[in-house]
Amino acid sequence: MKKVVLTLLLGFILCGFQDPSYTAQVTIQKTPVSPRLVALSKDLGAGNGSALESFWQEVTRQGTPLIEPIKGDERNVLVTFLWRSKEPANVVIMCDFGNNVRSLVLTRFLNTDVWHKTYQMPNHARFLYQFLN
Repeated sequence: MKKVVLTLLLGFILCGFQDPSYTAQVTIQKTPVSPRLVALSKDLGAGNGSALESFWQEVTRQGTPLIEPIKGDERNVLVTFLWRSKEPANVVIMCDFGNNVRSLVLTRFLNTDVWHKTYQMPNHARFLYQFLN
């Protein structure tokens, strides 16, 4: 228990932004709006058996989080945090992106090994984060 509390405390201490008003600018997405996840969903729905592995290979090459433009919005981007696990997971993003813990918990994508959380953020945002599993 002490280790978890210390990890939580350390996570909150390490989290920081260049702009102190940044937290108010983050929008939590209720549904996966990442264009890449939408494309993955379509590929899986069409029966493309290699779509999931191709997705993870692409993510490995590009790195995470996924940063995607928002059509018609030059000031903001979609930032999608990813975790890979075939088993049920309780993964939390340790940073000040939301007002409560539920807004920081990653959600399983369909019935895959992809866990995700997408936020809308200013394209100039810089921050520290970590995962707690």
